Amino acid sequence: MGIFRFKYMMNFLMTSAVIAKQLAFCLVGGWYVYTDRLAIGGVVAFITAVNRLNDPWGTSSTILGI
Repeated sequence: MGIFRFKYMMNFLMTSAVIAKQLAFCLVGGWYVYTDRLAIGGVVAFITAVNRLNDPWGTSSTILGI
């Protein structure tokens, strides 16, 4: 029973970290767009690139048809 509790706790923590990271990128990127330091396309490209670093096999498996 303890291993399942550990598994789901780690899953919750990892998901929370990913959501917090994306929220932070959106807030900081939004502030940079608001102060005219960055275009909105730069924020979108950065968030997309970071998401691909998190899950590199998702894109590869889609391309390869696995």
